[in-house]
Amino acid sequence: MPTWLLPDPGMNRGPEMFQDSQRGSAALSDANLRERLRIQFSNADAQERNSQIEQLLESQSKKRLSLNRSLAIRVGDRIRGVLTIATQADGTINFWPAAVVSGLSPTESGEIQRQLYLEAVDFFERSDCWIAQCLLAPQDVSASRDLIAAGIPKLTELSFLARSLETKLPALPEQQSVEIQGFDAAANRDRFANLLERTWQGTLDCPELNGCRSGTEALDGHQLAGEFSPDRWLLFSIDGADVGVLLLTNHPDEQVWEVVYFGVACEARGRGLGRVILLEGLCRAQQAGALELVLAVDARNSPALMLYSELGFRPFDRRVVHALLRTPAE
Repeated sequence: MPTWLLPDPGMNRGPEMFQDSQRGSAALSDANLRERLRIQFSNADAQERNSQIEQLLESQSKKRLSLNRSLAIRVGDRIRGVLTIATQADGTINFWPAAVVSGLSPTESGEIQRQLYLEAVDFFERSDCWIAQCLLAPQDVSASRDLIAAGIPKLTELSFLARSLETKLPALPEQQSVEIQGFDAAANRDRFANLLERTWQGTLDCPELNGCRSGTEALDGHQLAGEFSPDRWLLFSIDGADVGVLLLTNHPDEQVWEVVYFGVACEARGRGLGRVILLEGLCRAQQAGALELVLAVDARNSPALMLYSELGFRPFDRRVVHALLRTPAE
């Protein structure tokens, strides 16, 4: 795990960082990891901070992600700044904004943050991952500026929406010719993967990601979200042609279902299929006893936002996405 050593600020030396010998793959101890996470989420209130720490540690224990590449900068034997990195088996890196301890001068804090971001970029470039992304609150203008300065550009903004399932749903439109199949790895995995790639054509949802991974790789990544169940992954066909896909997962502790992915093939758009597909998902989630269905959408995707609004989805959060991407050619 990369650990950086900051020269003693009392020695009038430059901001050069020195890397120690701990850049291997050895796992962080639970105590060390908790110390870093407490610094990472130090701006949150105690309850939220503890909740985030426990959720991350639980995800690591279930091997959904690894936190052992997280970065720390020390002065002497004390950590002064951290940047938490979560790597997933599907080649995704998620990281949090650099966090520093209180009591440092603005100059020292800024230098620590800069070095952490530069190391995060270097970590991504040395990895075989396809994306490294950091989500910020819209008001985190300073962090956004620091990420851009370190070479981590803004990708887009995401709007997070929720639809209560405790109220009546709109009636399903008459679509007698629509056939719905659940996911079967042996029987239709290739159809799901091929359809995913077709839904990316002309999409307004993060089009920058097109070409970064295949449909099969995307399926593997989506399977890591929430509690995977093949009967919640739905393929929609009309007259034998696959036209739409809806990948749902559930978060049982919260009685919430999530739209992991939703898309309509380019040639089938403009026929009201998106409404049919989403209503099917809403009905299934409601029948399973969920209280809410949530999703995230690119804030630039006006047609999707209009459809979600018509179906009763309401915004509850917004995030700015900074990301580094690698295409297969790279």
